Amino acid sequence: MSDSMLSESIPPSPRIKTYREIRPVIYSWSTPDLPKYAGWEKIGYTDQQTAAERVAQQASQMSIHKNLLWSRRALFTTEAGGRFTDHDFHAYLKQQGVERETTPKRTEWHRFSEAPKKSLEYFNDFAGQDFSDLQSSGTDDYVLRPEQQAAVDQAVAAFAATEAEVLWNAKPRFGKTLTTYHLMRTLDVRRVLMVTNRPAIANSWFDDFTRFIAHRTTFKFVSESPSLAGRSPMTREQWRGYSRDHQDARIVEFLSLQDLKGSQYFGGPYDKLRHVAQVDWDLLVIDEAHEGIDTAKTDVAFDQIKRARTLHLSGTPFKALASGRFDQDQIFNWTYEDEQNARQQWDHDGESKENPYAGLPTLNLLTYQISRMITDRLAEGVAIQEDEANIDYTFDLNEFFATKDNGFFEHETEVKKFLDCMATNEKYPFSTPQLRDEIRHSFWLLNRVASAKALEKLLRNHDVFKDYTVVLAAGDGKNDDSDPVAAGKALDKVRDAIAQAEESDGRTITLSVGQLTTGVTVPEWTAVIMLSDLASPAQYMQAAFRAQNPCIFERGGQVYQKQNAYIFDFAPERTLTIFDAFANNLHPNPSGDPMARQENIRTLLNFFPVLGEDAQGRMIELDAAQVLTFPQVFKAREVVRRGFLSNLLFANVGGIFRYSEHVKAILDKLPTAKQGKIKNDESFELPQPPPVTDRDGNVQVDAETVINPKVAELGKPVYRIEDLPSIEPDAPPQAAAKQIAAAVTEQTRQKREELKEAYGLTGKQVARDEKRTEQVVKDEVERAYVEHNIASKHLDDELKNAATEAEAEAVQAQRLEHDKAFQSSILAIVDKTMGEIVPEVVTREETKKEQKRADQTMDDARSHLRGFARTIPMFLMAYGDRGIRLSNFDDYTPDDVFEEITGITEAEFRLLRDGQEIQEENGVVTTIPGMFDGSVFDQSIQEFLDKKEALADYFNDAQTENIFAYIPQQKTSLVFTPQPVVKMMVDTLEAENPGIFEDPDKTFADLFSTAGLFLMELVRRLDTDLAPTFPDQQVRLKHILTSQVFEMSHNEILHRITIEAVSGGVAERKAWLQDSGHFKVGNLARMTAEERQAMTDDMLTEGH
Repeated sequence: MSDSMLSESIPPSPRIKTYREIRPVIYSWSTPDLPKYAGWEKIGYTDQQTAAERVAQQASQMSIHKNLLWSRRALFTTEAGGRFTDHDFHAYLKQQGVERETTPKRTEWHRFSEAPKKSLEYFNDFAGQDFSDLQSSGTDDYVLRPEQQAAVDQAVAAFAATEAEVLWNAKPRFGKTLTTYHLMRTLDVRRVLMVTNRPAIANSWFDDFTRFIAHRTTFKFVSESPSLAGRSPMTREQWRGYSRDHQDARIVEFLSLQDLKGSQYFGGPYDKLRHVAQVDWDLLVIDEAHEGIDTAKTDVAFDQIKRARTLHLSGTPFKALASGRFDQDQIFNWTYEDEQNARQQWDHDGESKENPYAGLPTLNLLTYQISRMITDRLAEGVAIQEDEANIDYTFDLNEFFATKDNGFFEHETEVKKFLDCMATNEKYPFSTPQLRDEIRHSFWLLNRVASAKALEKLLRNHDVFKDYTVVLAAGDGKNDDSDPVAAGKALDKVRDAIAQAEESDGRTITLSVGQLTTGVTVPEWTAVIMLSDLASPAQYMQAAFRAQNPCIFERGGQVYQKQNAYIFDFAPERTLTIFDAFANNLHPNPSGDPMARQENIRTLLNFFPVLGEDAQGRMIELDAAQVLTFPQVFKAREVVRRGFLSNLLFANVGGIFRYSEHVKAILDKLPTAKQGKIKNDESFELPQPPPVTDRDGNVQVDAETVINPKVAELGKPVYRIEDLPSIEPDAPPQAAAKQIAAAVTEQTRQKREELKEAYGLTGKQVARDEKRTEQVVKDEVERAYVEHNIASKHLDDELKNAATEAEAEAVQAQRLEHDKAFQSSILAIVDKTMGEIVPEVVTREETKKEQKRADQTMDDARSHLRGFARTIPMFLMAYGDRGIRLSNFDDYTPDDVFEEITGITEAEFRLLRDGQEIQEENGVVTTIPGMFDGSVFDQSIQEFLDKKEALADYFNDAQTENIFAYIPQQKTSLVFTPQPVVKMMVDTLEAENPGIFEDPDKTFADLFSTAGLFLMELVRRLDTDLAPTFPDQQVRLKHILTSQVFEMSHNEILHRITIEAVSGGVAERKAWLQDSGHFKVGNLARMTAEERQAMTDDMLTEGH
C-alpha cells in the first residue's frame, strides 16, 4: 500500500484545546472631566480585552474623556515569576500609604498627587517584588540609655554562657521595643519571632521598627495582626517572595498568642502558621510575659517553637520570679525605683545631654478606707457589746460595687455616698474645682462589666460628675485586652473623648474592667482610681502605671508638663501589701529580713510617696515603717474595737500540740472567752494522740499508719477497658476528652458509693468529687490529643511530600506506631486516674477528720488565750505608757497584781509569749514559738493608748463614748456600769438634792470603785456648777479633786484605773489625787468595824 493510501486511512488527531491565552493587564487612567478626581488615578485589571478597550468601555459608561496613563502585564518580573491582580496591587498601595476612595463606597480610584512616587514606579517596585523601601521611611538614629545598653549586655552575656532564656524585668516605658531590636542587631540574628498575649501592643513594636530599625537593617516586619490594619507590615506571602530574591533578608514576625494557639501546629483547630513551626528561629521574644503564658495549652504551643534563644519581657514578673525559673544571671532588673534614681542622678553626674528621664512623672499613692466614706461604725468600741463584735471589718470592693440582676447596684445608697464624698470631702481627689482641674482625665478600674455600666449611669446623673465625658471601655468582661479589635476601638473612643474635651475645656472618666491596662499609652491620664480588689501585684502595678506616661500639652496659651501621677486606692490593706511586694518581691531572692524589706521600701518611698489615713481619718505621708505596719494597723484597730477579744492577736497556735504538759496547766488557769461570755474552771484538753501540725496548725496525717491501710481496705475501682469509648485519634479533642471523662465517672460510681458510706459524704460532695475528677481527665486527655494532633499534622505534611511509595509506607507505619502510642497514653491516663480516686478521698477525709480534731483544740486554746487578752486593756489603763510592748509587758505590772487579774503568773505568761525548746526523739532541739503575734500585739497597744488619750477629756460634751467602751467584762463580779446608767443615777441624785453640785463643801465617795465612772460624772457636774464660785478651771478642779471626791477600790489595779480615769491622764491632776489621801486601796466588806473606822478617819483627816 502506498504512503498516500496509508495516510488517508489513518484518522486525524483529536481536536483538544484546553486553554486559551489571556493577557492579564494592570492599567491606570485619569480624566479631566471630574474635578473631584484631579490628581487621582483609577487602577484596574483586565484579562478579557486590552487596557485601551477596557478603559474606553468604562469611560463611555461615565460619558467622560479618558487618559490612559500606562498599562503593564500583571506578572511578577522576579525569577520566581507568578501573576497577580489589581487586588494585590491595591493592597500594596495601601501599605505604601496611597489614599484610596472609600466613601460613599470603595472604588479603584487612588490619589497619587500627594504620593512620593508616580503610580508606574509603585507598579514596577511591586512587580519586581522590590520591598526594599517598604517600612524604610524612618530616618531617626538612636542611642541607648545606659540601662538599656546594660540590658543588652546582660542578655548577650547570658546567651553566650549557653543560657537559653533571659528575663528582662523592666518597668513600663523602659523602652523594651527599641532595646530588643538593638539586641537583635547585637546578636546578628536573622529570624526573630515575637509573641504577645496583648495584640494591641503591636503598634508600639511596629512604630519603633519603622522609626529606628527598618532603614538601617535588612529586617522586615511581618505580621497579619488586625491591630496593624491600616499600617504597612509585610504579609507572609510578600515575605516569601522577598526572601527568595534577597540573600540577606531578615525577618521579625509578630504574632498574638491567641493566633499561635489557634494553629493545628500548636494545638489549635486551624490549618495555618505551618511556617512558624518549621522555621528554626534565632530568637523568640515573649512580650508581657506576666500575662497568662503559664497555662497548659500555652506551654504546649511554646514547646513546638524551635528556637535557639528566648527573651521574656515583663514589667511585673512576680510569678516567674517566685517560681525560681530564672537564675540571677538570667535576669535584668530595671524598676520604677531605678528609673527615678537615674532621673535624679542625671544632673548630678554632670551630663551635658538632655535628661531622658526628665519627662517621667513621679507616682503618688493615696489610700483611703472606703468604710469612712459611708459610715462611722468602725470608729466605735464594741467591747461592752461583745455579741456584736464579730463583724468583718475589712471592706470588699468587688462586693461593694456588686449589682443586682436588673443592673443596679446592690448597695446603691452607699455607692452614691461614695461618689458624693469623692466630690465634696476635701481630702478626696474630685472635691474642689482646683482638684478637678488637676485630674481632668482619669482611669477607673472595676471588677465587673455590670458594675462599670451601673457606675456610668450614676456618674452621668451626679451633680459633679455629670460634667465629665464618661467613656465605657469595659469590653465583654474578659478582663484583658485579648481582643485586638475591641481594644483598639476602646482606645480610639478614649482618645477621641479626650481630644474633644480638651477643645471645650472639659474632662473625661474612663471606666474599665481590664481593658487598656497594659501596653497602651494615654498621656493625658493623670490618675488611676482603683475600685477593684485586684489581688495580683502584677495586674495592679500594670494598671497603676497607666497614669505615669509623660505628657506635654498646651492649655489656655500655656505649655505644661506632667510632673506627678496619682493612684487613688480604697482598699488600704491590700494596697500597702502590694507596695511591699513591689519594693521587695521583684528581686530574684527577696529577703525575708524585716529590716532589709523596710530599707527597700524606704528607698522606693523616695520616688513613690504613699499617703494614708491615720486613726482620725487625716491624710499623712507614710514612712517605711508605716508602710510595713499599716496592714497591722487595720488589724490593731479591730483588736482595740473588740476589747482585745480577737484572734488577730494570736499566732502559732498549732504549736500547742508540741508543748509540754506545763503549757496545758497554764491554759487551764485562764478563763475561757467564748461568744462574749467569760467562764472559769473550764479545763484545756489535749487530744491523745495529739495531732501532728505545722506552725500554722495544718495537720499532717501519717500515710503509713493511717492513709495506706484505709486505701488498701477500700481498694481500687474495678473497670473494664471494653466499657470505655473507643479511642479514635482523629476525634475532636474536646468531644473525645468529654466522653472518656464521663466513662470514668460511670465506671467509678460503685466505688464512689463505698467512699460515701465509709466517710458519711453528702450527695453534693460526691458530685463535686466526680466533677473534679472529670475535669482532671478532660484536661489530661485533651492535652494528649492536642500533642498527638500536632505530631499527626507533621506526619501529614511528610506524607504529602513523600516522593516514593516506600517513603509513603514508612510514614504510614510511623503513623500507626504513633496512634498506638497515643491510645496507650490515653489508657494510662485512665488507669492513673482510677488509681488516684480512693487515695485522694481517703487522704482528704482523714485529713479533714484530723484537722477538725486539731481545730477544736486550737479554738479551745484561743478561747483560753482570749481569757488572758481581755485583761490587756485593764493593764494598759493602769500601767501603760508608750514604751510598753509584748516583749516587756510583764515588766510593767506587779507580780501579784498580774496573777490576781489574769490567773497566771508572769513566768507562765512568758512561756506562752516566748515559747519553749523541746528535744525531739532524735536528740535535735526544736524551738516552739510563742502564741502571740508580736506586731499586731504591739500595734494594738499603741492604738489603745491613742484611743485612751483621745477620750481622756471627759469634760468634752461632744464625746459620745468613753474608753471603757473598749474594755470588756473581766469577771462576773467586775462590771463597768454603762455610761447612760451612770448619768441616770447622778441625775436622780441631783433631782433629790437640788443644788448639790453648787456647794463647794459637799463631799462624794465611791467606796467600791471599779473604774471611776461615777466619780468622773460627779467631777464633771461639779466642774460645771462650781464655775461661778471658782472661775479658773485649774483652781476649780484642784479644789474638787482634793477636797470633794473620795475613792476606794478593792485592789491595786482598779485603784490605778480610777486615778487614771478621774485625772483624765493629766499628770498634775493625778498628783493631786494621790497626794490628797482621799483615794485608797481597800475592801470595806472584809474589814472589821475598827478597821473601817480607822480607814474612814484617815481619809477624812484634814490635809488628806
